[in-house]
Amino acid sequence: MCKYFGETLSAIIQTHNLSFRFKDYLALNNLCLEVPENSIYGFVGPNGAGKSTSIRAILGLYPVENKKIFVFGKEINKERVAILKDIGALVETPALYDHLSAIDNLEITRIVRGAEKKKINQVLEIVGLSKSAYKKVKTYSLGMKQRLGIAIALLSEPKLLILDEPTNGLDPHGIKEIRELLLYLNQECKTTIFLSSHILNEVEKLVTHVGVINKGELAFQGKLAELYSVSINKVLIESDETDKLATMLKESGYVFHKENDFTIKVEVKEKPEISKLLYQITHNDVSIYGLRNEQKSLEELFFDLTKKQREVYEG
Repeated sequence: MCKYFGETLSAIIQTHNLSFRFKDYLALNNLCLEVPENSIYGFVGPNGAGKSTSIRAILGLYPVENKKIFVFGKEINKERVAILKDIGALVETPALYDHLSAIDNLEITRIVRGAEKKKINQVLEIVGLSKSAYKKVKTYSLGMKQRLGIAIALLSEPKLLILDEPTNGLDPHGIKEIRELLLYLNQECKTTIFLSSHILNEVEKLVTHVGVINKGELAFQGKLAELYSVSINKVLIESDETDKLATMLKESGYVFHKENDFTIKVEVKEKPEISKLLYQITHNDVSIYGLRNEQKSLEELFFDLTKKQREVYEG
């Protein structure tokens, strides 16, 4: 059953026990997403986890049961046309006419969507392509093509922007450009962004909320800060008495690892335990000259979560 994480902001996307099957393969299993308004929601997981399948289902591209997907509070099967008017989407690589300019590509889409002509220059300015507007798209770098794809998605002034692996294949400079653009769209244009990716260190720099999917199931959903808070913290202690320190830690029941002759890494479940640890060290007259908290990265947390899922599957 769905268990939401208690977000106070209204949800832009909600899925209720969403399942989807390709013949004998269960791609999504009781998926319960809740994407808050004005958030940048990072939907992360390995290749084949169900990210693209989820996005296609949310956009109404795959048939699902009634009352399983709601966007803007509307049911996708009943009000798909109305919902899509307020969504901009870029699924994998953008479909562009390489022999035409950016202006021409945007004009074609503008006519189809019935957007105002002035929107073309506005979106080109937003994505930083004004100076390259009349160049043929075949001369564009991959990063520029991705930005043009986002510009096309922005033509209808969407309330929600859905992006599937928007930095896939980009070099570090291109990734940075897309990250800065998405932050601008969210913070200045108040656009809610649903972003799927398997590049975890990049997602960590960008998102406010995260959903971790593996084998079609959610392993975690909530604010990024909440994911960090439930993880086991590690404290690096530097000392010239590591043998004495190790003995004290063992007697006190701590899980620890000796990094080298002068450093020990200790696991603590909650940050308040750090002060208790420090008290025990000084009380036992162990000399230390350094202590710092080492927070796990999103990548490390992701592997912890997916490892727990594997253990459950394997019994």
